[in-house]
Amino acid sequence: MLEEKKSVKVFGIAFDPDEYLGAIERQLYIALLKSGVDYLKSIFDPYDLLIPYIEEAIGSNRVIRLGKIPVESWLSPKPDLEDEELINIENYSTFIDANGCKEYANYVEEFVQKIMDESSIPLMIGIDHSMSGGMIRALSKKYGAENLSVIVLDSHLDAIPTSIRYKLFTSLKKKRHPLLFLPDEFYISTDSYDPLVFERPDSYNKGSFLYYLIKEQILLPKNLWVVGVQDHPTEDLLREEDPNLKSYLEAYLNLENEGVNIITNNEIMKAKNFVNKLDAISTQFLYISFDVDVGCGSSITLARCLPNEKGLYEHDLYNLARMIRENMKKKKVNLVGLDVMEIDIHYLRPNDNTPLIIANTIKCLLGANDA
Repeated sequence: MLEEKKSVKVFGIAFDPDEYLGAIERQLYIALLKSGVDYLKSIFDPYDLLIPYIEEAIGSNRVIRLGKIPVESWLSPKPDLEDEELINIENYSTFIDANGCKEYANYVEEFVQKIMDESSIPLMIGIDHSMSGGMIRALSKKYGAENLSVIVLDSHLDAIPTSIRYKLFTSLKKKRHPLLFLPDEFYISTDSYDPLVFERPDSYNKGSFLYYLIKEQILLPKNLWVVGVQDHPTEDLLREEDPNLKSYLEAYLNLENEGVNIITNNEIMKAKNFVNKLDAISTQFLYISFDVDVGCGSSITLARCLPNEKGLYEHDLYNLARMIRENMKKKKVNLVGLDVMEIDIHYLRPNDNTPLIIANTIKCLLGANDA
């Protein structure tokens, strides 16, 4: 059945254990809530925010609302006042380091296994990108890793082990490198605990989930496409002798050597070259993960990103989605699932176009009438 004819089963998971900006946002939210101010009002999470726009974009008759996977209050973007004592940077860091994200990804996998059928496409709306691993795992088990390609639209390569990534942060902070140049007060936690420069164990999380999918052979390196990255090693980083930086560079470049297809933000603009690269997709089934930070600083406001990052503009996002869609049609590849992740509702302001841009991008990917 053509994707244009399939129904879209939409569900949400408002899981957000982010141990830095997310924790600070939740602390602020609780403080204002105690004073009687709820600046998010009726919007509880990205699912609530996006579902009307998606129905408008692709047609409400195609959308089947499945609701949300339950998430503990303190791990959601709008925690209950009763959970105030849990809301601090150290607790979130401990949760992540204990593989709490993997536990929730398992919930997603179980949920998707129950809802999959040949007449519909599952669409997940969420925050923490590691939840995509749950959906990919369910689809890989159904179709086989050798038959499933995954395109991740993302400003970052979420396949770096935590211990290596935090070595990078530590070194860049000391050097005040423009890749991670933030004012000193940004790094100062109210809990005297800085997760960006604290030695952390390896765990399954939003920055490493692809690494674990590859390691466990859920996803074959050659079948992974990470598109729109802004963290590809620059020439000046490649010349660095700092051992912390070198370990990051080796991890990143080893993924490319293993066959992972990494396409930078700049390469997307060379449309012909990008289409030629997509032609290498050889599987029957495709999953698309849309991390909204691929448009941060340009078209998407509801995303956490670094100050120097400049993502894709609105028309570029639509063109990218159309190129992917056209390639799917040409090669008769079946879209078997997609998600939109890393949406930060705390940045929502009146007349924000982000929900509309996201919905229109999904519309292009699904092959509906052009946005």
